[in-house]
Amino acid sequence: DRPVLGISLMIGFCAVAPLSDSFAKLLGAGVPLIQLLAIRFAAQALLLLPVAWLTGRTLAATPRVMGFIAARTAFHIVGSGLFFMALRFLPIADVVAISFVLPLFMLLLGHYVLDEEVGVRRLAACGLGFVGTLLVVQPSFVSVGWPAFLPLLAAAAFAFYQLIGRQIAKAADPIS
Repeated sequence: DRPVLGISLMIGFCAVAPLSDSFAKLLGAGVPLIQLLAIRFAAQALLLLPVAWLTGRTLAATPRVMGFIAARTAFHIVGSGLFFMALRFLPIADVVAISFVLPLFMLLLGHYVLDEEVGVRRLAACGLGFVGTLLVVQPSFVSVGWPAFLPLLAAAAFAFYQLIGRQIAKAADPIS
């Protein structure tokens, strides 16, 4: 209901996300994965906790919603870990290109889990995107082997993360 805020937040994300990927690529060679994930999520907490405090948001939720938040958090950590691990073996552009299979996963999960309507145009667009992903995966798989599948697994984890987020969006505060 606030498109300017939504657009501003998306622009901010598009500016910050590549920086995060670049730092993960640079630090990945010398910093253990667990430590890299701890740094990433500690930075997120340092940014969001003051926002929660300043806006008077509560971090409390019902036990059911907390369960969903815990599962969502687990998928986020696993997806980030797989993405960061992929950056150790592949160029950033390949990891990002392969992870663009996420919309296809979301489309299928939305259809089969949330029983959403999926039209032919969406299926065609996602199918075309998947063909593009396969074009990136194939040469990467030939040159690096199994690590080329890490971004695909990360995309699957992020798809479940987003699916759970869609399920609890009306019941949980976005900051919590």
